[in-house]
Amino acid sequence: MAPRLFIAEDNQPAVDSLVELLQALGVCQVVGTASSELAAADWLLSHPEAWDVLVTDLLLLPGGSGFGLVRHARSLGGPRKVAVFSDFVTPAVGERCLRLGADAVFLKSELDALVAWLHGLHSPGDGEDQKGMSSSMSSKPDAGFEAPPPPERGAEDAAGARLGGAERRGAS
Repeated sequence: MAPRLFIAEDNQPAVDSLVELLQALGVCQVVGTASSELAAADWLLSHPEAWDVLVTDLLLLPGGSGFGLVRHARSLGGPRKVAVFSDFVTPAVGERCLRLGADAVFLKSELDALVAWLHGLHSPGDGEDQKGMSSSMSSKPDAGFEAPPPPERGAEDAAGARLGGAERRGAS
């Protein structure tokens, strides 16, 4: 079964494009969207069994942020996954997102990496217990991505995907 995805993004054309792409690829079922932190938090709380994955931008206008939403989603417990998908990711911001409980952090220019990560969640046995980078993106089937030094801009990960300065790492 494809993961049920909730998207928090304040740019409606971006939401529409992402939903269309993800549904066309069949990597997930989009079950809802919201344009603010408060609306997203309310939906997640009101529909605790309706979603498996949250993808959030960091800047959710008017007011609110993806940081608060990551923290909120984690406070709900369960085996759900949380990914940050934003233009505002630096190595320090990526680390903050991971500390708050994000499973993965992607720049918006890394759409292919986000899709691959979501696809890894859809594949049985792939990406189920990994943080930051699904095993489908790793050169070793059971390899985690353990806290390497921050990559330099343009560095390539094991699968050749551009990291773009956003560090992704695993946690035990």
